[in-house]
Amino acid sequence: HLKRVPDLASIMRKFEKSPPSASLQDVVRLYQFSIRLPLISACLPGTMDSNPDRISLMKKFREPLEASARELANFEALVETTIDLDKIENHEFVISPRIDSRLEDLASQKDGVLESIQR
Repeated sequence: HLKRVPDLASIMRKFEKSPPSASLQDVVRLYQFSIRLPLISACLPGTMDSNPDRISLMKKFREPLEASARELANFEALVETTIDLDKIENHEFVISPRIDSRLEDLASQKDGVLESIQR
């Protein structure tokens, strides 16, 4: 799970700049990290363990990770609503056309043009 953790410090610097220089790709990378937090947390010892070292590890890492995952639930929902996650596989980072009727019209026009090009 840790292989897919992005450079969070670098991404956060982009958000903190004035004006921010973060892109939709950066938002998606944070989203992908956020949805993996429960998986990362699950790899750590649980509450049923009585080993003092494992309890310490749980309190230091697992509990904060679980709290962060809960706090990021609204962010995840926002990204899932506003970004077209289906296009990410093609490395396209775009706003979902479902959030606005004008965007839906533009998306259908774009699809029509792409179809005519491919013929």
